[in-house]
Amino acid sequence: MHSLARNSTEEIKLLTGKTVHVPKCITSFKKWHGKPVPRYGNKALLTTGRRALFAELVVLELLNKEGWHGVWVDSYGRQYRVAMPHLKRSIASTRDLPGCKQCLLEKIREKAGCRGGCFDVFAWRGRKHRFIELKRHQKDRIRETQKRWLGAAMRCGIKMCDLLIVEWDIARIDPDS
Repeated sequence: MHSLARNSTEEIKLLTGKTVHVPKCITSFKKWHGKPVPRYGNKALLTTGRRALFAELVVLELLNKEGWHGVWVDSYGRQYRVAMPHLKRSIASTRDLPGCKQCLLEKIREKAGCRGGCFDVFAWRGRKHRFIELKRHQKDRIRETQKRWLGAAMRCGIKMCDLLIVEWDIARIDPDS
């Protein structure tokens, strides 16, 4: 079972010129080898067991097991997701945020001066918050809008210990093992 243990840091130069060191977890996830599911952008299909998940939902599942509540802030679909987008039968894949959580995101967006840039996963447990950005190894990088959002989040009281970058890749495992 994976954990989101901080095992590195990512140096990010904010648009103000200030450099920050964001906690980072370098990890790998298992590739999905089951029956195909509908594509969603260019997202890799991963698994933590018997179902296909995107990396954001793998992380959300790990957080849920640790007692956190949260959502994948899906900027592509402009929704807050808790399940795969193609699931429509017995589970709602989207969710509204509790009022105080929505207010926090709106406050950060207002200070950032844009709607984009929010980290991929927003989670909470009691009064604690976690913002987690997922970056696939050698395929993704921090964008300018994310630097703007990060600076605004810090001005709204979000601390480095509330942030995490998860740099992930697909596990190099023998499929027959």
